[in-house]
Amino acid sequence: MKPRVVVLTSGPLDLLREICAGLEEEGVPFEVVPQRTGAARDLAHRAANRSPLQVGVGLDATGLTIVHHSKLPTGKPVSRDEAATPQAARRAGRNAARVVVSAPLNLEEPA
Repeated sequence: MKPRVVVLTSGPLDLLREICAGLEEEGVPFEVVPQRTGAARDLAHRAANRSPLQVGVGLDATGLTIVHHSKLPTGKPVSRDEAATPQAARRAGRNAARVVVSAPLNLEEPA
């Protein structure tokens, strides 16, 4: 199985594109799996469990974006961003990639 971050999404396409762009910027492969429905928390945890890299991203219809690691409890994600903005989505993608490569996360809003 090819190493990759799994992104499960029932959310807006513009935010999904930004999540993917953030992952690409960090050079980490990913797979997008569309979902009909689902809360970001559940999507992210399921994505992490499906990912050979143990890192997943969940994006729900409200724009909530959650990054999760399979070793963490469902309610304790790596990051959670309720701001349904392109910047927040791209940051989530970059942070998912940074978990994989063990780089520091960017949890701050840009100034």
